[in-house]
Amino acid sequence: RALVSDLIHRDVRATAFGVYHGLNGVAAFVASFVFGILWDSFGFEVPFVLAGALSLLAAVLLVGYMYKHRGHGHFGEPVRG
Repeated sequence: RALVSDLIHRDVRATAFGVYHGLNGVAAFVASFVFGILWDSFGFEVPFVLAGALSLLAAVLLVGYMYKHRGHGHFGEPVRG
């Protein structure tokens, strides 16, 4: 939520939070459904290893995004100051 708040201009912040939380809810449902299917099919090891690998990938992508966009303001506009 803090990253969304930092990246989005204040005029559209409420809409951005609504979209963020809506997508977060849909993603949580799909992830839980897939996790349950994998658990039933392969046991507990496979879904936990997959979740760990996807979490690591997400962390790497986030760091890469932040590195690429450092020094930029909302919507990629240069920071004035």
